[in-house]
Amino acid sequence: MDLRQLAKLLRSRAWIVLLGALVTGVTAFFVSQLQTPIYATASTLLVDAAPDLNRTNNNSSIIASERLARTYTELLTTNPVLEQTIEELGLPIEARALRGRVNVAVVRDTQLITLTVQHPDPHLASLLANAIPEVFRRQNAELQSNRFETSKLNFGEQLRLLDSQIDITQAQIDELENTEVNQAALLRLQTELGQYRESYANTLQGLEQIRLTESQSTSNVVIVEKAQTPTRPVRPRTRQNTIVAVLLGTLLASGLVFLLEQLDDSIRSPEQLEQALNAPIIGHIAAFEADKNSAPLAHTQPRSPVVEAYRALRTNLQFTAVDKSLRTILVTSATQGEGKSTTATNLATVMAQANLKVVIVDADLRRPSMHNKFDQPNHTGLTNFIINREDSALYETDLRPTGIANLSLIPSGAIPPNPAELLGSKSMTDLLEKLEALCDVIIIDAPPTLAVTDAVLLSRSVDGVLFVVDSQNTDLRVAQEGLQQLRKIDAALVGVLMNRMNEQHGGYAYQYQYAKYAAEQNSGRFKALKRLSAPFRRSSSS
Repeated sequence: MDLRQLAKLLRSRAWIVLLGALVTGVTAFFVSQLQTPIYATASTLLVDAAPDLNRTNNNSSIIASERLARTYTELLTTNPVLEQTIEELGLPIEARALRGRVNVAVVRDTQLITLTVQHPDPHLASLLANAIPEVFRRQNAELQSNRFETSKLNFGEQLRLLDSQIDITQAQIDELENTEVNQAALLRLQTELGQYRESYANTLQGLEQIRLTESQSTSNVVIVEKAQTPTRPVRPRTRQNTIVAVLLGTLLASGLVFLLEQLDDSIRSPEQLEQALNAPIIGHIAAFEADKNSAPLAHTQPRSPVVEAYRALRTNLQFTAVDKSLRTILVTSATQGEGKSTTATNLATVMAQANLKVVIVDADLRRPSMHNKFDQPNHTGLTNFIINREDSALYETDLRPTGIANLSLIPSGAIPPNPAELLGSKSMTDLLEKLEALCDVIIIDAPPTLAVTDAVLLSRSVDGVLFVVDSQNTDLRVAQEGLQQLRKIDAALVGVLMNRMNEQHGGYAYQYQYAKYAAEQNSGRFKALKRLSAPFRRSSSS
């Protein structure tokens, strides 16, 4: 398909596309409305990495910082952190349920971490987003301080012992100073007091060094931006969901249209039929009410737009006969009821109206109908000519008048038990030759090609075959199979008539298209048609 065909297809089935978009859009809207709104908020954390004095390479420091940030993103959602947060906030949920609402991510190329919490309660979402980092910060600080706890306890115990020794020694010195002093003992106590104080100062300095080392080697997180209470939910996004659903529904419905197009065997346009049959479309007849037993429309309503379409068919047949003789025309179809008999009678009538001597032969020896259309008896006819008059001459008086000038009829006659053998016999060929001596054009109404082989056998004895297709009821596959029966024997196919067309067939309003030509029926036009009818006329030698 080209773009124009695609556009035409979508226009013809636009209701499917619109319905698909409407259904998906409305469904998405109501589903979104029924969903519980979810609010999201986030806090921003800074990874405060302890400096490593042993590293002199900046790249190593950067890699270490990135690894530390990724480690913290995992630790922030561990059970101890979440359980303590739940306990502090007094929430009636489990850590596993809370973990599903928390998302932690590292901001690329930075030492920042974003912790996002989603919850139906916007206030609770902001509390969680701020409480989780705080709990983690405390737990992390406590965990890292445990590395220096033993050293600090040892130094603390030494300070207490030294402080006790200092107090005892100072008390002893005070007692000696209030009495007659033993200078040697006093000097010894003062010396010990100085040593105790010096040891106390050294121990205290060691404790401070431990504390300094602890502070310098401890990494943690710092909340640089607290989460705010959100005012709008992040989902469901009703407008966005509806728009996406409408677009998706449009695409799905368009895909369904194309699928139906591929699966649909019905006839939708002349171009499609012509491409499928690989045969020229030489006529388009609009749908009209026709009685099987009524006279041809071309005779009762000669100015009808539909009759103009039959005249156009006659003209097209005349142009196809420019390089060859087209005296005998077989009219058939793939199946019964496609309008081949109506086509044969109206085509014969418009040819007779062009001053051509025409005879119409009812070769449908199974379900004949021509005698009813022209109100003629059917006691004798084609079967009698074939069986009883093989060697006798044929005269114009043997042809039945139809009440239409220049048009005669040979009805089917009695229905034989072996129609195919009769129509494929040499007697039938001889009869057609005799008719060509009496008439300009012979129109043969034959049975469908898929029902019986009669039309296929007859097609070998005619100048051309007109294949009629009911555009409203016949499937493409059926039409292809029916035409294939004629092609198997290389029948002289002159073209395909697209019958019973309506405005749905690709926008072709043929029932109105020909109305403008009705006013052109004048003497000058009929003179031109008389010149065009030369290929149908008998040669001067006949």
